[in-house]
Amino acid sequence: MLVYDITNRKSFTHIENWLANLKQILGVQNSEPHFALIGNKIDLRCSTCCVTSKEHESFASDNLLGSYLVSAKTGEALDQMFVRILTSVLGLQMTYEDWMKTQPVIAANVRQNINCTTNEPMEPSQTCVLL
Repeated sequence: MLVYDITNRKSFTHIENWLANLKQILGVQNSEPHFALIGNKIDLRCSTCCVTSKEHESFASDNLLGSYLVSAKTGEALDQMFVRILTSVLGLQMTYEDWMKTQPVIAANVRQNINCTTNEPMEPSQTCVLL
């Protein structure tokens, strides 16, 4: 796993050298063993991103790497990343249902007691609302 900080361009530029060094040390020419490019700190994506997801995907694609964007701080996308890496390394196939089980459940607070009926006549409004 080649991990870099998406808020630090220098850490991304070092990935190419790290990958070359790993391949030389391991004596490999292709993507075996499985290598993964992991951009960390996506929880800061909007405010201080120095490496775009397009750059990340392009580098991963060009170098036959698995591609993941995660947050070690919040845990966002970590479980899914590890599941995908392990299934790839072990040569397993996941069904759509299996994959969906790895997705986080998002809870929403829904108000239950909303009175949607009214006896008052509605008056025309001059306000335009686009949803």
